[in-house]
Amino acid sequence: MAWLTIIGGGLAGLSLCDEILTNFEDAGKPLPGAIEVYEQKTSYTDDRSFCFFADTDSIPKHGQNYSSWAFSQHGTGEQITHESKQHRYCRLRGIDVFTDLLHRLNAHSQVSIRMGYKFETHHAEGIVVDTRPAPADQFIIKQSFLGKEIKTQNLTQHQATLMGNMRLEQGQFTFDYILPTSSDSVLFEVTQFSVENLPREKLNELWCKAAQRHGFNNSEIIREECAVLPMGLKTKAYKRLNSQQLRWGTGYGYLGTKHWARNCAQSIMVDGQPRYPSKITTQNRFDRALLRVIKDQPHALPDVFMCLARQLSPGQFARFMTEPGFTDYWNVMTAVPKLPFLRALYGRD
Repeated sequence: MAWLTIIGGGLAGLSLCDEILTNFEDAGKPLPGAIEVYEQKTSYTDDRSFCFFADTDSIPKHGQNYSSWAFSQHGTGEQITHESKQHRYCRLRGIDVFTDLLHRLNAHSQVSIRMGYKFETHHAEGIVVDTRPAPADQFIIKQSFLGKEIKTQNLTQHQATLMGNMRLEQGQFTFDYILPTSSDSVLFEVTQFSVENLPREKLNELWCKAAQRHGFNNSEIIREECAVLPMGLKTKAYKRLNSQQLRWGTGYGYLGTKHWARNCAQSIMVDGQPRYPSKITTQNRFDRALLRVIKDQPHALPDVFMCLARQLSPGQFARFMTEPGFTDYWNVMTAVPKLPFLRALYGRD
């Protein structure tokens, strides 16, 4: 019988297992029993990136990091660039993160990682932690994207374009995302926010159209990333990692997942109970208002994000996208156009 069953072997499940092993080792205590991790996929592939903001003392040793990041809006010719000495925008290849975690976990005699299992919760033994996301139809907004890492000679600087050429495509907020990954390669993505999942075929049409505009359309493709990121639960949270630790108003989840794994491992070690995340009130309220703007007023979003880029300092923007405090929210609320958010908060058209 397993002492601990972890359902889902993604970043959350593997990180939790790793944190539990670390906690017991640091305390000089043996594990109470076996840990079993169940993952539906049959293998881990190079199909994702983990991106986040970090201060200069917390930059990962591996991967890429960028001291400047840019924003632009379609049809205006304006580009806003943030440059920071205190913060970096960081990218880790998903396959590197998973390989590192699997190397440590597979070396432990009491850990079993079972691939290719569609696990049913009622089959679980011992302490059970379910790291799977809630069903897609439980979320307000879907952030759909397709990215292709390509060979190119068109790189002029090592800068991240976080939200480039912000625009409406068929009435939905759309933007380009560009990360140089080497001296001659770039990860070029197109992202669209919508109520429904965007089919891969439609995403590919958007990607090809945007790639042609940037001169990337005939480039050699190295690899692809494609996903739908859920944003904002329609109902109250239940005992599951509701959105794979993505903050409701952003597509960033790496740091939040790592933070949850540490806290949950401590809770399991102390009282045998997993800890699931709860949203702080200020963040929850603001993000819900932003999601309403995305859902009902997508035409306002290019102006909203350009105002944020224009009026926030690089440090304020980086903190807002990771762990904002009250002052950061105040700065954001004074920066954004007021009318879309007032309509969202009070339900007025």
